[in-house]
Amino acid sequence: MQVILMSIKPKYAGQIMRGSKTVELRRVAPNLDKSAIILIYESTPVKAITGYAFISAITKLSPSETWARYAGRAQISKHDFDEYYQGTDKAFAIHLKEAARLLEPISLADLRSEQILSNPPQSYRYLHLQAFSKEIGQEIHAVRQRTDVSC
Repeated sequence: MQVILMSIKPKYAGQIMRGSKTVELRRVAPNLDKSAIILIYESTPVKAITGYAFISAITKLSPSETWARYAGRAQISKHDFDEYYQGTDKAFAIHLKEAARLLEPISLADLRSEQILSNPPQSYRYLHLQAFSKEIGQEIHAVRQRTDVSC
């Protein structure tokens, strides 16, 4: 199972876990398949893994095409979008499904003490799910069972 830790601003992380943001935008896309899991690391001031989501697709388009197709699902202002994509001719839309908040967040301090992570990624980092607690693995497995996604 492919797992990445993705740094996301708290405002957008909350929207993902509430289901109003179903597309995460990136300038560079991770090399993942459709069964991958994103662990959501909320950046400052939260500094913790607070949730996860499954990837349903990754789309590569120009920034203007990405805005036209996914602005509403990405929950970003035009100003912030234009600022983010300034100077690039490609945009990646990571389509998310089955997002959920973890029962217990995992703080950056805990990640460091368990030697899982020394510093949060600027954008994303590939991980092994086995590095995390048994409870998180069970949460994710239960979601996969409910959605009939093979483990």
